[in-house]
Amino acid sequence: MHARFPSGAAALLALAMLLLPAAVGAAEELSVETLDPSQFPALKAEIEHELARGNTLKEISARDRTRVATLLDRMADTLAGVEAVEQIPAPRRAELFNQQEEVNALLTQARKDSRLVCKRERRGGSNIPQTFCHTAAERERMRQHGREALRNKQHRTNY
Repeated sequence: MHARFPSGAAALLALAMLLLPAAVGAAEELSVETLDPSQFPALKAEIEHELARGNTLKEISARDRTRVATLLDRMADTLAGVEAVEQIPAPRRAELFNQQEEVNALLTQARKDSRLVCKRERRGGSNIPQTFCHTAAERERMRQHGREALRNKQHRTNY
């Protein structure tokens, strides 16, 4: 029986645990400490599944989603046919490292933006508080929209 992490945490945790390389010194010294190339296909499938579900990574843009898929494919190509990362020539390991870093950054940002934030508020005309939940990215878009609306209203009243 496999342990399941809550809503998408498995993919991000696996990515952090298996793919985070340690860069020490120059590109020739890059190493991927814990990556087992035989485990990468399962990890890739889990990440692709999370991207398709859209829950945990709801706020990832189409462009970033495509970029992650492309990077995962490149990483799979680099890892194909090797038993250990150390078998990959140093320049290719450097590319693998950079691809991992970019995937990590894109998925981490998408997870932060997709985080659900709930707030209890009293709406006009009622003393009964209601709970409103939005993703962090939705809340930021609402803030920006409110600022723009206020700025437009002030601009119209100044003329």
